[in-house]
Order: sequence, then C-alpha cells, then structure tokens
Amino acid sequence: MKSFEPVRVHNCKHCGFPMRQFNPESMMMVCESCGTRAGESVPPKYTPEVPPNPLFKLHEQFEKNGVTWQVIGCQSYAGSVEEWDSEDKTWERTPWSYHVWWILNESREIAWISQDKTGYSWSHKKTVNSGIPVGDRSYEVGSYTMISAVGEFSYVPREAEQIRIYEKNGRSLEILLDENGENQEIEAFQDVKLDLMDLLKSFGKQSVVDAMKRSKSAMTAAFATVACLVVGYFIMQAFEKTLTTTPTVTIDTKMLKQVIPLGEFKMEKAGLVELDFLANLARGDGSFDAEIVISDSDKTSVAELPLSLWRESGRDSDGPWTESQYRDAPRINLPASNTYTLSLVPDTLKKWQSINIRGKVTRNVVSLFPIIIGGLAAFLLAIIIGVMRRKRMRRETGVGL
Repeated sequence: MKSFEPVRVHNCKHCGFPMRQFNPESMMMVCESCGTRAGESVPPKYTPEVPPNPLFKLHEQFEKNGVTWQVIGCQSYAGSVEEWDSEDKTWERTPWSYHVWWILNESREIAWISQDKTGYSWSHKKTVNSGIPVGDRSYEVGSYTMISAVGEFSYVPREAEQIRIYEKNGRSLEILLDENGENQEIEAFQDVKLDLMDLLKSFGKQSVVDAMKRSKSAMTAAFATVACLVVGYFIMQAFEKTLTTTPTVTIDTKMLKQVIPLGEFKMEKAGLVELDFLANLARGDGSFDAEIVISDSDKTSVAELPLSLWRESGRDSDGPWTESQYRDAPRINLPASNTYTLSLVPDTLKKWQSINIRGKVTRNVVSLFPIIIGGLAAFLLAIIIGVMRRKRMRRETGVGL
C-alpha cells in the first residue's frame, strides 16, 4: 500500500513529539505522546491513550474495496444505554463504551469506524431528515462522555464532551451537547456492520483468515460426525433381527441348579447376538445369579454366559440411596447353525423369595455405547475448536465472534 505523505508536521510544544497532519482540514491535533493539544503549552492533567487494538493503531493503513485508508485519530466514549422493557414497563440502563476511529483515504476524505464489544461498524454520515425522537420507546438512547481523544480531528473536541445518541436499526442520530447540556450540533449516521474476516483481509492478515477458515471447517466436520453417528445408529438398527423371545419365567429357591428351557433359535449366518434379559425386581434388596446356556442341535454346550441382577439400598449423609441392575445383556459371536437351544441355570437367589425374568435374543444388535462415546468426543472437539477459534479471533481483532 502507498504511504500517505503528511501535509505538515507540528512539534508538540510540551514534549516535542512530531505530530504529523494528514488531513489539511483538521482543526485539532492531540499529541499521541503526551496528550497536549496543538497550540497549547500546558499538558493535560490526564494523558489520553489510544486503546490497545491488534488492528487499528494511529497511522496504520488498510485497504477496503480497493481504497487505501489510514487511521488518523481515535475518540473513546463511556456511558450507558437506555432501552425500553415492554414487560416491566420501564427503561433499562446498561453501561456501555465504544471507540470511534477516524480514517482518511488518499483523496483526504474522512470516514469513521466505530468499535464496541460486539464488533466494528462503518459509519456513513447521512442527511438529518427527522426531529429528535424524544420519548420514542423504539429507540435505544445512549448518553456518553468522551474520556480520551488522540490524533487529528476536523472539529475541536472539548475535554469530557457530552453526546446523546438515538439509535434504531443501524441508524443513529448523534447530538453534541454544549457546556450547559444543551443541543449544540446534530448529525445522522448509518452504521454498516463489518465482517471480521473481511477486516482481517483489509489489514493484510490472509494467513489468519486461512487459519480461521480451517478451524471452522474442522468444527463443522466434528458436528457433522456427531450427526452421522446418530443417523448411522438408526440405520444400523434397521438391520437388527429378533431371533426369539422367551416367555416370562418365575424363579424361586426350589429351582436353583436346575436347567430351565427358554426356547430355540436359528443362525443362518455366523454373527454377533445379544442375550437381553429383563427382570421385574421384587421390593427390597437382593441378588440373583445364573448361567445362560446355549447348546447346539447335539445338545452340546456352545457357550455359558453369566447373568447377574441385583438391588441395593441404604442411607448416608446425603440421605437414602438405591442402586440396581434389573437388566443384563451379554453378547457373543456364534457360528451358523440350524438350531440353538437356549436355557437358564439359576445359581443363587439371595433375600428375594422369587424373581420374574423374560428375555430376547437379537442378531446384528447395535451397541449404543460406542456411538455415545464417539459422539461426545466429536462434540467436545467441536466445542474446544470453537473456543480456541473465538480466542484467536479476539486476539487478532479485539472482539470475539
């Protein structure tokens, strides 16, 4: 970008700092070194400071729509915004602050960029075509005091000057007040929100833009993974096949160590099956242990799987508690076979008098646990990337996404 040549240089009468004047129509210059105003020999009581900003700095240049601009001044304001609350029927007041960056192009034309915690806006001056909307509840009303001014300006800003702003739908009516709080000057502006990515490009930070795009793509991919896992789970459930369901069996202590037949099922192809047993637990604490036995057509045992159901309760410092396992679903890979026989051999039954059990054998069963783990991992990754992306954007632009 082409460097701007100052129209003249003023040496500060207090500290000697060379104040470069880029706008020939500037009426006031404030030394960025000590805050002394041009023409004054006494330094201010409080030295104004340019707000720290990773992009906008005095005399920094950037390019917007093929036009080179240079930052020549900054004003900082603090105050509050009042907004009508239709539910509470009252005006709500919120503390607020913002900065106005004065910028100049090669043709020595002035423009303004306002910055607050929500981002940046390009302020276009408009013709005042309406009266002051005093009492209009559709407007946000801001009352501000200028707390700092550094650089060069096309008017003479007073120390701690007061302004009142009526804002609605990006349009604002700004009223400069005099020493007595009366209206001194009225100007209208239209604010256009600036995209942070475009702003980074304007300042030549293409590498940052590329990094932000990559992080956004990674975050999108992580969220897409979560969606794919959920959709995939429901699709895979369509391939599940119930091979058999067992009738409800009531087991008491007299049936311990005895073989209880539960039915038969066929496996045309080898695969994973789930033996899902559900119990109607009796009241009170107790436990039940058994063996699920799978036999082939020759009545030879192919697999013996443990089944455990229980209930425990008690009281501690946090009050009463209860823990239970009323469902157990072991899984096993079985070879193809015309017929498998399913039976149950009760081992122990403690405290309970009896227990009711029913079961189901399912092939191609889909496990929800890895879906949950994978989904949580992808979701957390997306959140972490998003947090890091916001921090990076705040570090590079001064505001978050």
